[in-house]
Amino acid sequence: LIMIETMTYFEAYRPVLNALQTIAVDQTFPLEPFILKLNNENIPPNYVTSTTTYDFTPLLIEPKSKVKSVFTIDKTELIQVGRFRFRRYIRRILSKKFHIDYPQSDLVPEKYKSVNILDTNQWPTSDELHLNPKQHEALMSALTRKVALIQGPPGTGKTYLGVRIVEMLLHNRSVWCPSSEQSTPILLICQTNHALDQFLELIKNRLNLTEGIIRVGSRCKNKAIEPFFLSNARKCARNNRSIPDRIYHQKQPTLVKKFACDASLKQANYKMEQSRSNILPFSSFINYDIINLRHFPSLYASDEEGFVETGILNWLGLNDDYANYSEEAHQTETYKNKQFTKNVDCIEQNEEEEEEERRRDEIELNDDYFSSPIFNKSETRDSKKMTGEKIVSMNGNEYERHGVTKKPYNYNQVVRLILEHPTALTDETVQQLPDDIWELTINYRYDLYRYWLLKYQNHYHNSIRNARQEYDKIIRKLAKHYQNEDYYILKDSLIVAMTTTCASKYRGVLKKLQNKIVIVEEAAAIFEAHIITALTSKCEHLILIGDHIQLRPSPNVYHLGVKYHLDVSLFERFVRNNFPSVRLNIQHRMRPEISHVMKHFYDDLEDHESVLTERPDIRGVENSVFFIRHDHMEMNVDDGSSKRNEFEARYIVELAKYFIKQGYRPDQITILVMYVGQRQCIAKLAKPVELLEGVRIMVTDNYQGEENDIILLSLVRSNAEKRIGFLAIHNRICVALSRARCGLFVIGNMNLLAEVEDMWKKIVGSLIEKNAIGRGLPLSCIRHPEDKFIADTPESFEKRPKGGCNKQCKSRLKCGHSCESVCHNDDIEHMTVVCHKRCIEQLPCGHPCMKSCHHSNPTQHNPCRLLVEKTITECGHKIKYRCRETPTVQDCQELTLKHLVCNHVVELPCNTASSDKKLERFSCPISCNDILACGHKCRGTCGQCRSKRLHIPCEEKCTRKLICSHACKASCTANCLPCTRNCETFCVHSKCPKQCSDPCPPCRKPCMYKCKHSRCTRLCSEPCNREPCDKRCDIKLECGHYCIGICGEPCPKQCRICDKSVVQEIFFGRENKPNACFVLLPDCKHLIEVIGLDKWVFASINNSTDSTAIRFPECPRCKTQIRK
Repeated sequence: LIMIETMTYFEAYRPVLNALQTIAVDQTFPLEPFILKLNNENIPPNYVTSTTTYDFTPLLIEPKSKVKSVFTIDKTELIQVGRFRFRRYIRRILSKKFHIDYPQSDLVPEKYKSVNILDTNQWPTSDELHLNPKQHEALMSALTRKVALIQGPPGTGKTYLGVRIVEMLLHNRSVWCPSSEQSTPILLICQTNHALDQFLELIKNRLNLTEGIIRVGSRCKNKAIEPFFLSNARKCARNNRSIPDRIYHQKQPTLVKKFACDASLKQANYKMEQSRSNILPFSSFINYDIINLRHFPSLYASDEEGFVETGILNWLGLNDDYANYSEEAHQTETYKNKQFTKNVDCIEQNEEEEEEERRRDEIELNDDYFSSPIFNKSETRDSKKMTGEKIVSMNGNEYERHGVTKKPYNYNQVVRLILEHPTALTDETVQQLPDDIWELTINYRYDLYRYWLLKYQNHYHNSIRNARQEYDKIIRKLAKHYQNEDYYILKDSLIVAMTTTCASKYRGVLKKLQNKIVIVEEAAAIFEAHIITALTSKCEHLILIGDHIQLRPSPNVYHLGVKYHLDVSLFERFVRNNFPSVRLNIQHRMRPEISHVMKHFYDDLEDHESVLTERPDIRGVENSVFFIRHDHMEMNVDDGSSKRNEFEARYIVELAKYFIKQGYRPDQITILVMYVGQRQCIAKLAKPVELLEGVRIMVTDNYQGEENDIILLSLVRSNAEKRIGFLAIHNRICVALSRARCGLFVIGNMNLLAEVEDMWKKIVGSLIEKNAIGRGLPLSCIRHPEDKFIADTPESFEKRPKGGCNKQCKSRLKCGHSCESVCHNDDIEHMTVVCHKRCIEQLPCGHPCMKSCHHSNPTQHNPCRLLVEKTITECGHKIKYRCRETPTVQDCQELTLKHLVCNHVVELPCNTASSDKKLERFSCPISCNDILACGHKCRGTCGQCRSKRLHIPCEEKCTRKLICSHACKASCTANCLPCTRNCETFCVHSKCPKQCSDPCPPCRKPCMYKCKHSRCTRLCSEPCNREPCDKRCDIKLECGHYCIGICGEPCPKQCRICDKSVVQEIFFGRENKPNACFVLLPDCKHLIEVIGLDKWVFASINNSTDSTAIRFPECPRCKTQIRK
């Protein structure tokens, strides 16, 4: 077995290799005299003859003028869709005509609307075509030579010229694609998706195209190109029925086979997965003749049900808890089989449409079904030979010792134990086993199961292998059907654009399209084989646009480029062999200081006048081009495959932050690196810096064809071994130093580079002459040019926190104040600076402006808000009001007397009494004070009580006393609630523990109400059966006088003689009688005359308005309830 591992993604190269094989089989090499024999004769394309004329209108009008591309339907066909009652007819579009409307075409001289293309004397001049002389020469070559080469140094307008060439060819499409011949589009080829989409976007914008372009491939990230995707063209083709029906009918049987094979593979993989994770039932092995016929009798039970599915679990020693496992597995497998069959039988139109939506341009053999681990294992296992003597039948004792009933096993443990080890049995040793497999020891049973399992898996190995081969054939056939559909979609387009890899995949379609014109952008960076596979034998016109001095093709195997020149593109091979080419020489991109560096690569490079005026100096630095030299050592990345330099990374990050503080947007700055490891290092440092969000960090090899205002370049290499790696390759140096428009800042060990490589030595020498190289970058301050500073370390930039210097800005703001911020360069015009000082201007009214002057326009003051005395016209009252505003009666708060409808006179604010309607709506605030039915005074106002007609509810607390003598706590308008206070009822024995509203528990002790004349014979809680004793108490007090109380009651402490003023205080009128007796009420301690008290109690009972009320008698003096 030999395994070949590629160092890169092989799928990117396989289509090219396959296409090269087809060229060898076809024995038709495209443009053979030029590519193989290097024929450099000036031969025009086959479609160009001596009488061919071109209309030069596209190049003669103003380049910036807007044009309009127009498509008109040329041929249609009426077709029937559906059957019977659902049938309908639609108009199928067969062909369209295309032309471009130029608004100023009537200004073009007639002689230039029909120019013999081969007679250069008839051509318009370069000035008339808005081209420079070299672009004019390149245009002639591109339109008149079968193979044309256009070389363009950075910024010389290669892509721009390519767009104008495409415009010329499309405007004169009738020359190379007459209506009498098969329609064929222009084929655009690029190495990368980015370059292709950029080229297409320029063509789309120039021609204002909304259709006619088809972008083949699925890795486009340009939103402007998305409408031109091939997938969208497929949808449109289905809607318009522009693809013949026979194409769909031819595809249908293959699609059905594909679904069936797909289902078969999934089913086989499912069964393999089941065999690797579960115990299979006996039936799975019997169905494929795996179990020996001699062992069948021992697999059947003695009951009427016959074969026992769960017998294998018992046989392997699993508990009865798993007895239903095999049935569940069998049901699951049956369900899966039904689902697979259903999927095959139910292929509907919607499934077909979904399949058509797949990326048919990338369809290849699908390995998803073959990536299962079963393909990574050998189909046979190592086996150990067993002699017949080792396999013996067991007697009953051995069975009992090894039987499954004595030692239950965990299911998962058994499965792992069985499946993790290979079987030791072979076909020969299995024949020597006893007929009754129940007599085997448990280990032999495991081994026999492994043997069956191996046979089972080998069966499905073969099934999957055969299905895979069938699937391979089906997919290849299906790919042809899809590409056949795509041919009908692509053939009527104007431009078909794809990468070289995609072109090799679509070689079969390209052969049918018979593209006469092929334009290759960035041709010098494309492998020769990639261009060859994109060409067909029908190609008549090849235009290569590129620059071999920039990046070359990059083979992943280094020695293939060195030894076999695989890194030499077709473009470079043509140039090396003196094939006619045109090199553009006027660049429109770089400032003169940057292009001066590029003259080491292009000696005849000139600057366009626009770069002298449209490329401003970089703010915050003294030089727009500067190289920072250092000697800090590089490091290897963790895997050793790349390099990084932490000093350069930190310096570049700080420099990028510094430029953003100068007011540059993040998208105006690109950080370029020469090594992937350095890109990762810088990205890690920049990620937490919010200021750098949007700054691109790119490897130089991936940035060819792009540009930006400011380029920060990290060269990385710095070591004692004097190795500079990629930095010795002139192509990479050229690309890295030519990406900037306005500012180029490079950091590296320039001494090392100049010592090792001559090109760097020349560059460093020219930089020294221009004073554009040093140990640190000279920073400058726009407002304080005398403040010089050299940033030689990353930490140096901390001394310029806002991009300027450390001085105060003091620039004069629009409001007249000076800027108090630290010197800054990010907002030179101070458009966003907030001034917090008080405005110094005077308002038209003569008052000073009270506002802070931090608004954008100081002349736009707020109205004066100073309070001044003003007279209101409507009412004549005076008021303090804002200066710039006029008060109305609605603002008047002066109090006036008004007579309301309720006859009350009140003081009202003037704004309230300004109209009769307001007075009617005004609620009288005079208090009502009426006595309500409850006896309380009304707390509402006259207006609230509707002039005493409808009072508001009483809000006083209820003053009624409850049966317990406590006051009700509810509001007056509410019903009295039961009392929630603690009950105050007690006797000489105990006190009631409940609330007032709850019934008291009866006291069961004898009543203590007695005297020497009589006593109560009942319980304490029962009504007394003793009448009150009215006889005088015969007890003497401490003073020697007799007690003034009555018999059986507590003796009052007061004496009739000693406390005469207290005792004889007249209340009922009998208190001064010599025989008057008194009772001391224990609840309130008042002394009450007995006869008067009895009359009071009887009178209160007889005079009660509620005869059903139950209440305690009250003290006549304080109304305290008498409870004792």
